[in-house]
Amino acid sequence: MRLLPAGIEEAQFKREPDGWLFTTANPWIFGRRWTYLITDMQKPALAARVRRARYVRLLVMVTTMALLMAVLMMVPSLLRSPGLGIALVLAGFVVVVSGMIFVGDYLTVRSLLQGVPRTTRKFSQRDMMRTQYEAMSVRSLWIFAAIFVFATLANLANWMASPHAGVFVLPGVAFSGLFAALFGGMLIAKLRARRQRQV
Repeated sequence: MRLLPAGIEEAQFKREPDGWLFTTANPWIFGRRWTYLITDMQKPALAARVRRARYVRLLVMVTTMALLMAVLMMVPSLLRSPGLGIALVLAGFVVVVSGMIFVGDYLTVRSLLQGVPRTTRKFSQRDMMRTQYEAMSVRSLWIFAAIFVFATLANLANWMASPHAGVFVLPGVAFSGLFAALFGGMLIAKLRARRQRQV
């Protein structure tokens, strides 16, 4: 499997009778995602850009975690006596990183969407998950679900060993738990769909 498996970019595309719906981040961060109706010819270039944005996301997340670990190693007192100020700093850090990801997603595809009108057609989160698991292999879904389940358990074990570090660890538990549930749900849906086709 490549670093990011084939099909991970398909979550932002939904097949329609007259083309494809493509959804992307709202550049203003807050608000509904923007959706466009694109043609079969436009889709490959957009899919390649979306995949590139996924690698940018991965780079941002890895860099963020590395910086956070470096800060905690350099200032271990933060773990021993976390306070409201540190919690606010962490919350601000999460907001900034999330904003970078959302804006980066939009900027990656902006040039290809110039002149393409937005549409009011519905493209729900459920639609995104369905197109995602239909495009990804069972093996890839297993791997991602296992990674996030392991991360959730590791964060929980870390919190139980050091309850006073909860301000740092519990966000990791919530984040990894959410993605474990998402990929686990997509895996179950994929297996059910496969079973129904075999019947």
